[in-house]
Amino acid sequence: MILEAVLLAITIFLLRVLNYAVGTVRLVAIARDRRLVAASLAFLEALIFAVVIANVVNDLENFVNLMAYCLGASVGSYVGMVLDARTVTSYMSVNVISSTQGHAIAVRLRESGHGVTETIGRGQAGEVTMLTSVVDKKRCAVHAGGGPRHRPQSVRDDGASRRH
Repeated sequence: MILEAVLLAITIFLLRVLNYAVGTVRLVAIARDRRLVAASLAFLEALIFAVVIANVVNDLENFVNLMAYCLGASVGSYVGMVLDARTVTSYMSVNVISSTQGHAIAVRLRESGHGVTETIGRGQAGEVTMLTSVVDKKRCAVHAGGGPRHRPQSVRDDGASRRH
């Protein structure tokens, strides 16, 4: 009897992890306009959810099953994020504004393989060079190496509007 209860809790946990992972892949399929894949995954996701929730709702006083359900959701969310990070290429726009070293920063970024657009502008203190680059989020830390950490007088806007 105890073995059956433990196996049920483990099954609930694993199915909940799978449910979240399938949900993440489904969202990626939707974003990529893969309608048939997304619809098939939605069916699978709903089926897994129905099986799991039926076992949990059947006995809400069973603390172990309830915790397995909640922990499975938590771990499944993490697994989904890992899957997303490994399978989806995300881009972000990085902007650097410098009053003195704009061109030198652009040259260094280009030498490291990044495309950069330079624009000359006028800021409060005079002429500035504005650099814009679209980069893979995974490489953003490498890309930012040409910016504020090395040139404190520059400002980087990486979507979070942080000033350095």
